[in-house]
Amino acid sequence: MTEIDLISPSRQSEWGWLAVVNFILGGAGSGFYLINLTTMVIDSSFLEQQTSVPYDIVSLSIITLGLLCVAIETGRPLHGYYVFSQWGKSWMSREIIAFTMFVSAIVLNYFFPHWILNIVGVFSALFFMITQAFMVFSARAVTSWNTAIMPFIFLSSGLASGAGVALLFTLSDISAVGHTLPQISLLCVAFNLAIWLFYVRWYSAVSFPSVTGHLKLKSHLRKMFLAIAFGHFMPILLLLLLLWRSQAQHGAGEMVMGVLVGGSGLAIIISVAAQKAGIILSAGYTRRIVLKV
Repeated sequence: MTEIDLISPSRQSEWGWLAVVNFILGGAGSGFYLINLTTMVIDSSFLEQQTSVPYDIVSLSIITLGLLCVAIETGRPLHGYYVFSQWGKSWMSREIIAFTMFVSAIVLNYFFPHWILNIVGVFSALFFMITQAFMVFSARAVTSWNTAIMPFIFLSSGLASGAGVALLFTLSDISAVGHTLPQISLLCVAFNLAIWLFYVRWYSAVSFPSVTGHLKLKSHLRKMFLAIAFGHFMPILLLLLLLWRSQAQHGAGEMVMGVLVGGSGLAIIISVAAQKAGIILSAGYTRRIVLKV
């Protein structure tokens, strides 16, 4: 049986770097909110004491910046209100609805603090992550996106990048880092690494080897090294060293603590950025369609 190419795979051109920035910042902002709120529940204080700017305002600012980037890419940011009319069939519309819910929860919680509003904030942050994931997953023409593991990639990478942002924020008072945030960050990075490696292995098994080559260690060796080696193994090592020195009571100075905390946080953020850029830009090839005769 002979295969005749009807449509050869080609790189998608609908989403560029501004869309990638939206996915990076959207996950980081919502993940930062979830990580910080979880840490506060466990430690009952944490980042409220790390900065004069409320953590929820920081989360909202990061997400908003990402949405502004994708609004600029569409070419008509002032017509963005039309997106609400497609909520029944468009994940982009649901993304804006999730953002509106998040904004409402934060604003109301600022003036009328209540734990129920925190729950609404958690739900809307998770919903925002899911909408971004399904925006990518629903693109059936792109083989590397239309896989069942894609929502888990956005969830794990969002939590990991949120942990990275939280780690960077602790640099304002490095002595108050504690154990909880490094432990949570370690779990998030390990979870993201496991999901990412499973995705690469899964994707390498699909019947689309010409696209697989763009994702594995061939033409994009540097990106993969940045995303996996530097961006995952390095923060895992730094966080383990941080926890070890804290538990062993070695009395590490603020400079050493700053290197461990800041280095791991920056590495996590870089890794997630490379991860999402690789998926959207490097592996964003349309499905091959053949005729068997």
